[in-house]
Amino acid sequence: MIKVISFDCDGTLIDGNFNNYVWYEEIPKLYAEKYKMSFDEAYKIIKSEYDEYERKKDIRWGNPSYWIRKYKLNTTLEDVVKKEKIKIFDDVDILEQLKERYILIVFSVCSKDYLDIKLITGGLERYFEKTFSMVTDFKDENSLSKTSNAFRKICKNLGVQPYEIVHIGDSVDWDYKPAKEANIKALLIDRDNKYSNQDINKIRSLRELKNIL
Repeated sequence: MIKVISFDCDGTLIDGNFNNYVWYEEIPKLYAEKYKMSFDEAYKIIKSEYDEYERKKDIRWGNPSYWIRKYKLNTTLEDVVKKEKIKIFDDVDILEQLKERYILIVFSVCSKDYLDIKLITGGLERYFEKTFSMVTDFKDENSLSKTSNAFRKICKNLGVQPYEIVHIGDSVDWDYKPAKEANIKALLIDRDNKYSNQDINKIRSLRELKNIL
């Protein structure tokens, strides 16, 4: 019997384009203002550093607070995460019903402070009993993507068996596969039907969870 529903955040609960706004608009804009240069110049500098960190699989890459400190930007993470820029998917309204029957959690690759602020700013934090960050809570894994071992640690933290949890995410490689490898039931949220030709357990809307769990 399923006791826990685990959700990815970006692309599952919140439109993933918000991250592009933070990384490629807001931070370059603040950098340009501080160091008196054009946005395009700032963008090139920052994009180059992002790419280098990602190439090295440096887990600090996914932490906006790190970049704010590194560049000595005159802002806070709370100021960078703007409510009007966050788009919550319409089918997230099913959380209200699901929380009455299940323990709801969020497991994301982004840093813990960034994840929690996004959920708070988007008005979603009240639905979830716990949040887990791959690069903060499981930094010993030294991975920018979710791992099966991290899923096992979540089960242990919650005191449940793998068969008592289901994970929903929008990435085959970062959500579906590592959850399955940990013997956790996995569902791919595929709102745009991009994976129609693959043998994957998927849903087109989070509202389907009410009838299939």
